Amino acid sequence: MTQSTPWIASSAISGSSTLAALPLVALDLVLLMTGAAITRIRRHEFTLMVVDLVYIVLAAFTLWRRFGSKPFIN
Repeated sequence: MTQSTPWIASSAISGSSTLAALPLVALDLVLLMTGAAITRIRRHEFTLMVVDLVYIVLAAFTLWRRFGSKPFIN
């Protein structure tokens, strides 16, 4: 028995297609946080930029593991 998830509007979307979209979400997050880090540099907010860099590293690791030569989900 499958449970519906409230954040997915359509019941046609399965869990596997949600996992397939994860690399694209990680790529978008890397691009977004890179823009945020550039904005922090322009505003001279170097201490807050550390958080942006952590998010970039985590999203880049997820992106690398999903698009890499040995992805951890088939």
